[in-house]
Amino acid sequence: DGILVYNGAFEGSSSPFQIAYGDYLAIQLRSGRIVLDMVMNGESKNTVEVRGSRLDDGKWHTVAVRQQGRVIELVVDDCRFLSPSGGKEEEETCRAVITTTDDDERLNVVAPLQLGGLFPLKAPTYPQSITAPGYKGCIRNVVVNDDQLDLATPSYGQRSLPGCTLWGAACDSNSVDSLSYCTHGDCYADVGGSPKCVCDPGWSGDRCDSPLEWIQFTPGSSIEYAVNIALEQDTNDIELLIVPGRSSGSPELAYASNGRESFLSAFLDGQLASTRMELWPDSTGIAASRISLNVSSAPLRDNGTYIMRIERNPTKAKLSVDGMFHSSRPLDPAVSPYTMDVKQLFLGSSPGGHRGFSGCVGSFKWDKKALPLRSSSLESSSSSLISISSSNGVSDGCSLRVLCSQLPPTYCPSVLMCIDSWKGPICTCNPSTNVLMNENGEAIGCGERLAVSSLGISSPALVLILVSLVALILLLLIVVFSSRRRSTVFDTVRPDEMERDNARQYSVEGGGQSDNDQYSIDNLRKPVMPMEGMAPPIYPSDRFDDGLGRQIKDLENDQNGGPFDELRIYDDERDNVSMVTLESIDSLPHQQS
Repeated sequence: DGILVYNGAFEGSSSPFQIAYGDYLAIQLRSGRIVLDMVMNGESKNTVEVRGSRLDDGKWHTVAVRQQGRVIELVVDDCRFLSPSGGKEEEETCRAVITTTDDDERLNVVAPLQLGGLFPLKAPTYPQSITAPGYKGCIRNVVVNDDQLDLATPSYGQRSLPGCTLWGAACDSNSVDSLSYCTHGDCYADVGGSPKCVCDPGWSGDRCDSPLEWIQFTPGSSIEYAVNIALEQDTNDIELLIVPGRSSGSPELAYASNGRESFLSAFLDGQLASTRMELWPDSTGIAASRISLNVSSAPLRDNGTYIMRIERNPTKAKLSVDGMFHSSRPLDPAVSPYTMDVKQLFLGSSPGGHRGFSGCVGSFKWDKKALPLRSSSLESSSSSLISISSSNGVSDGCSLRVLCSQLPPTYCPSVLMCIDSWKGPICTCNPSTNVLMNENGEAIGCGERLAVSSLGISSPALVLILVSLVALILLLLIVVFSSRRRSTVFDTVRPDEMERDNARQYSVEGGGQSDNDQYSIDNLRKPVMPMEGMAPPIYPSDRFDDGLGRQIKDLENDQNGGPFDELRIYDDERDNVSMVTLESIDSLPHQQS
């Protein structure tokens, strides 16, 4: 059991500014089955339950809630496994419909939408019908009134993580080019299943690693496919990436039929994306289902690039442009036929269709499978499930697209660069840098270089590296602080314990009176020179060993000679009583005693 979606008031009491109707909508799992509880206009609760198989099987499921007037419909998995011969009992396994008793179909709720759980409140003010406040599982692609919610940046989140841990490491990648199994797309998998990719616009391939290759049509050109397998009969999902070009009338873009009356056609009604379907029953007595849709809110430009998508299932038909503009129509499988066995498939004009399309096609997908556009591609071989049987008047490339090479150098600011995307030229940053955007989503600058994207480091590895760096910094800080707080221990030395081998002992306090000859300045005195005209100076004769004595005296007077730690005493201009030597310092205590 678990709550999937809840939208209702947080508190049960009313305020002066808002009336508490008590309305709410809750989609939850009870015993593995989907149950919808809904209260509108403060009236009694409406409960809708699909009595099909359990959904807690580790696979992805689709749940749709539609309200039109007083009719509330709950559909599971788009009823894609419904059989026309199953009757009402089989229909109830995927679809449930009720009609409310109140004629006011408004849902009076002004509160945040909660997914996968409930915000904890101080008092139990949530409806008693909610049996389990939490949910253990994964949720993706939440769409409310044709607007897809951004699940990556919710206003509040608690105990929820991006991605899905139930499929394990199925979508992980060890490649330096991408952190995910899908290089340019969304990866998902069942519990214990193989990964699948939903490619971003502009990319194709099993792992979304192949850029699109455009082809161009002229009026009357077409591609016919050989369908070598049985395609889905109850549902269709067709996606076209097109450049409309200058076309006249209602040119046909794609066409599929069962070879008889039933068909599905995608075409341009002037500047509007349009589709038309006719589904005929196999037995007589039931009227055919005729459906026509167009998106009038999004006119197409001649050289613009657009994604045109057609979705059909037994309960709904929908047409959208770029995932933002929509047109839909509900269907009732009990009264309208919904099966079509596709035998013929064309891109461009069909044999009996309008031949005015002169635009470009970059991608053609049928039931999320990219079909080949060129006869030389690997997907178009005869062993493929859907291959090209004939191609007429189709050329490679697209001359209608606007490229960065055709624009002036000043098209993008100096900090940005121009790249060719599926939608056309856009100004962005280098792929290895972070894009800075304003509130409108426009690029205004480039941030720091993203080393993670260039090295291909996974998120767990990045977290481990950061934790290791923090631990290393803390260890260094501990070592530095401990070394600074540790003081050096010195042993105290008393004067009588000091031993100096070169210290001279003086018996007379004051000392130094008996060795004045060592500090004689006679050698520095200027000799007496005779006056001019007088007899030459007479110098006393040297003694026999005067040379040896002079050398000894020079060595004694040399300050750079050893011993270097010799105690020397110099006279100064003060009284001779205050002269102190080491001998006198050591003798002071004995004199006092």
